[in-house]
Amino acid sequence: MKSFLLIFASMLILPCIVFSQHTDNKDSGNKTKSKIVVVKKPIKTQSVNLSRYTYKYSSEYRIDNGVPDDFPKYIDTGNHKIDAANYYNAKQQWIRNNPEGFEKIKHLAL
Repeated sequence: MKSFLLIFASMLILPCIVFSQHTDNKDSGNKTKSKIVVVKKPIKTQSVNLSRYTYKYSSEYRIDNGVPDDFPKYIDTGNHKIDAANYYNAKQQWIRNNPEGFEKIKHLAL
C-alpha cells in the first residue's frame, strides 16, 4: 500500500516540478510578471428561428404511418401556448385510453 501511495504521489508531484516555469529575469535580476491580455471583441449575435413546432401533419402522413383516426389533431387558434397545452392534454388522455394503439405509433413524433 505504501508503494502505491509513493507511486501515486510521484505521479502528481513530479510533473509539477519538471514543468514549473522560472520567472527570474537573469539580465536585470527582477522577476517578470506574466501579463494577461484581454481582447474585447463584439459578440456576434445568432439569428434565432422563432417559428414554433406546430404539430401539423398532413392526413397523408397520418395514413401512411398508421395513425388511428381518433388520435387527436393539433388545432391552431393562434395562441401557441394554449394550443400546445390542449394538444398535449388530448394526447395524454388518448394514450391512457388506448395503450395498445400507442405502442404502434410511439416511434412517431406526433
